[in-house]
Amino acid sequence: LGEDDAELYPSSSGGEYAGRETFGVRSTGFQVASTNTAINASGSDYIYMAIRGPMMKEPEDATDVFDVTTGTLSNGSTQTTGFPIDMQISRSISNDAAVAIDRLRGTNIRTSASQARGLYTSSTSAENTNNNNSSNWDNTGFDVTGTFGNVNAVWWNFKRAKGFFDAVAYKGNGTAGRTVSHSLGVVPEMIWAKCRSNGGNAYYWQVYHVGTGNTKSLRLNESNATATIPVWNNTTPTDSVFELDNWGNTNGSGETYIAYLFASLDGISKVGSYTGSSSSVVNVDCGFSNGARFVLIKRTDSNGDWMVFDTERGIVTGNDPMLNLNNTDAEWSGGDLLDPYSSGFSVNPNWAGSTDNGTYIFYAIA
Repeated sequence: LGEDDAELYPSSSGGEYAGRETFGVRSTGFQVASTNTAINASGSDYIYMAIRGPMMKEPEDATDVFDVTTGTLSNGSTQTTGFPIDMQISRSISNDAAVAIDRLRGTNIRTSASQARGLYTSSTSAENTNNNNSSNWDNTGFDVTGTFGNVNAVWWNFKRAKGFFDAVAYKGNGTAGRTVSHSLGVVPEMIWAKCRSNGGNAYYWQVYHVGTGNTKSLRLNESNATATIPVWNNTTPTDSVFELDNWGNTNGSGETYIAYLFASLDGISKVGSYTGSSSSVVNVDCGFSNGARFVLIKRTDSNGDWMVFDTERGIVTGNDPMLNLNNTDAEWSGGDLLDPYSSGFSVNPNWAGSTDNGTYIFYAIA
């Protein structure tokens, strides 16, 4: 979408040509984006062959679809994930905003001159092309690029896979009841949606979570509690579509959007909720065999940050480094917030993620 495409001509021995956007990927197929007579002459007939994206089977292991890369890494260094990245969230450990980029919106992510279309998770801003935190995305990893070279940073990498994660780009029509198709293959339990083409107070990140239901929504860019608003048209997603009201946040007429869809997959990921305690440890059972590598927690009945933990930076029996998605605060490691737990993670009592009778949602990956 919005990127020059690499073209090869079977009838020619010439190299690839990448001087125009030819096609745009859509959730149900593709859109012809060029008026070139080779593919879109007025009144002419064309044949095509299209092959479905790689969503055909569930992953067998979490390492096949999720990776955490962190550290002070040299500019231009190659990092191996072991799979092609479809979505990446990155941010420095110091004061900085987390930015989400993805393959659907990627501009030149396959080249060393990366200027990817980024969306800041702590902002209502429209997407921009100033994000060059990684480049040279291929089938096995990425290169550290630009401002994140030689900076202590973290990159959370996701691959689209049945039952685990999907990304969908769509255009709003301003009509309540609009359905958007997806290829997750199961009912999404968490959805993040953001307007790409516009920003400001009418274009917050909106989050659906199975723990709060279809009549409520959260804002990824804020710490606010759950709000009762019909963003999701008061309708639970299905295994093929999710539904939207006519709010500009997610369905403004003519605006473009990106949505990230997450689900629980046995032994690999878990979307859920728990009730906090100020006096006892809360063991959160995710059904994993060796604990959680990644944990996202948000309080829903009151204000609370979108807190991210991972084992590369430390989910340990001591103090745990934490970063927030909704602000630019530096990494905080001033307390023992979580502990390892064989089937998930343990939440220690009496802190912002475990207050008596507080309700919390989470997303965890094995």
